[in-house]
Amino acid sequence: MARRRAPRKNMAGVSANAASHLPARAPVLAPEPRFDLRHPRLVGLAGLVFGSLVVGAAASRGLGAGLAAVLAVAGTLWAVRNPTAGAMAIVAIVPAVSGFKRGLPIPGFRLGELLAVGYSTMLLATSGRAQWRRWRAFDWLALGYVVATFGLGMLDTALRHDTLSGTDVGQLVGPLQFFLLYRAVLVALPRREDRVRALDWLLIGSVPVCVLTLLQAAHAPGVPALLVKLTGQDFSSRASWAITRANGPFPHWTVLAAYLFAIVVLCAALLLAGVNARRRRLVLAVMGLAAVCLVLTVTIAPMIGALVGSLMLAWWYRRSGRVLAWLTAAAVLLGGAFQSLLSRRANDQFATQASSNAGYSLVPHTVSNRVAIWVDQYLPALRGRWLTGYGPQIPPEVTWRYTESVYISMVLRGGLPLLALYGAMSWALALVALGVARRPLPQPTGPHDASVAEGARIERALARGAVVLLVVLAVLQLTAPDFVTTGQPHVWWIVAALVIGAAAEER
Repeated sequence: MARRRAPRKNMAGVSANAASHLPARAPVLAPEPRFDLRHPRLVGLAGLVFGSLVVGAAASRGLGAGLAAVLAVAGTLWAVRNPTAGAMAIVAIVPAVSGFKRGLPIPGFRLGELLAVGYSTMLLATSGRAQWRRWRAFDWLALGYVVATFGLGMLDTALRHDTLSGTDVGQLVGPLQFFLLYRAVLVALPRREDRVRALDWLLIGSVPVCVLTLLQAAHAPGVPALLVKLTGQDFSSRASWAITRANGPFPHWTVLAAYLFAIVVLCAALLLAGVNARRRRLVLAVMGLAAVCLVLTVTIAPMIGALVGSLMLAWWYRRSGRVLAWLTAAAVLLGGAFQSLLSRRANDQFATQASSNAGYSLVPHTVSNRVAIWVDQYLPALRGRWLTGYGPQIPPEVTWRYTESVYISMVLRGGLPLLALYGAMSWALALVALGVARRPLPQPTGPHDASVAEGARIERALARGAVVLLVVLAVLQLTAPDFVTTGQPHVWWIVAALVIGAAAEER
């Protein structure tokens, strides 16, 4: 008789037939990536030494500046121990304080610049190789934008045999702070849950801005003087103007309006995405405050931009009818509450000044005045300088010292090459955001899956909000230099980091 062959056994001593009936082993998931600094003690020691110098320099300017420096150093040391939480704090604080004047608390620097550059440099310089993130086309274009701004500006200055002031140098190296902030947020927040919380903190950071704006509009005691001290801009003489416009903790009302416009669009994207009840209450509160403060700036273009952006998102989410009804109700409510202010602004912008008759122009005065300034002053000044621009200064033949347009500012600083880099950078970000915005959502099957689906829904809403922001800004920046000011550009770069982080995780 043939001898029966014994069943073969695997390495664990289990027969192949028995192994085929065993339940399948669940796949081993890779641990979620976390961010940790290399040599945190060395970084903390360096921060303590540098912080002592900062505190000493600030204390020489007064007790308040010294206390603020002490708090900043303590916050830096805390961020060394908690880099992810520190990145979220930067996301919340830097856009809100970016409008503070130079020299507060350290001479020659803005508080937002110190926080963004200092923390971002520390974080990027001490991150391990495992923490690095792959460079995309957007990263290379953004780096090219930083280098071109500095290189072309220095070239223009050298060709004119001119000298640079401290303000001029600040304009040349200004884009570097945004790039460092972008890379730091991208590297420090590798997990979806961290990016979602960072978005929450970005919205929460706008609440103090709105509160200060509301107190300024209500003429609360001490608030106007505080804002003058923070921004360095005193608009007390505007009490005699036909329209009183709120600027909050920013140096101008148009800068505040641009920042609030971005916040409103992001809130609209989250509400339309159908977030959970707790986050919905937060977003509704932030959106309501931002919308009221946006009206108090009495800046027409960002108000229209926020309305158009919300309608675009509603069409994307196929909720146009319901959103249109809500927007109509909100417009009626805000219009009734601020009817006197808005009507005076409309008369100021559209009433003709050629005669005493009650005639009206279809083009706002601010737009017609800007066109006249560009045609009469800036375009002739750029003749022969389209390739490299003029540099960080304003040409001496130009009497109006404000470009009133991002596109004019780009050509002036670095010619058509710099403008092309800015356009390519925005296009690259739009393509990444579209990829995140179009990906399907996971279907939850359990409690943990529900939180994962919520995070994916929020990231898709953020990506859609980013696309709408880019589209609307392409129009608004025709008559506003928002990207080279404060507030809104910080939000722009933070949103870029969060969206590209979401795209990297999907890969």
